[in-house]
Amino acid sequence: MINKSQKLQLNLTIQFAVFFILLAVFVYYVFSRGFEENVYEKFKSKSEIIARYVEQNPQIFTSGKLTAKNELTQLLHLNDVIYFVLLDKNGLLVDGINTDEAENNLYLLSEHSKNISSDGTVYRFHMDVHYGDKSNAGKVFIGYKAGTVTYELKKKAL
Repeated sequence: MINKSQKLQLNLTIQFAVFFILLAVFVYYVFSRGFEENVYEKFKSKSEIIARYVEQNPQIFTSGKLTAKNELTQLLHLNDVIYFVLLDKNGLLVDGINTDEAENNLYLLSEHSKNISSDGTVYRFHMDVHYGDKSNAGKVFIGYKAGTVTYELKKKAL
């Protein structure tokens, strides 16, 4: 009789352990994804401001270069942007600010991989640029300073 009781106790212990491990994994996933989504939304809203500026100046694509670089540079500085790259709908470079830095941080990878660069200093983001009729005119690639964001993400993930 004692032998069956010990087997039952071992069986229940294993089932509770598996249940609590699965519960812990679920809680970790929900909280870590929630923080990542908050960071993503923060940078998305900043990027939308910059994309709206580009959308309000459609002559950028016809002239082939940024016309009011001073205003855009101030806007980028206020949002802690490291680089800004503008491509047309064919994927050709229209213009940019700190394009060497963008190339060093592999800005095109923001479309296919994680948003944080491999060294953890840049949060890469890209957006489509549309005009009045919602046709796609090009893409904006933006790199933000991400030192504290990277630290917070690692801290929350651990």
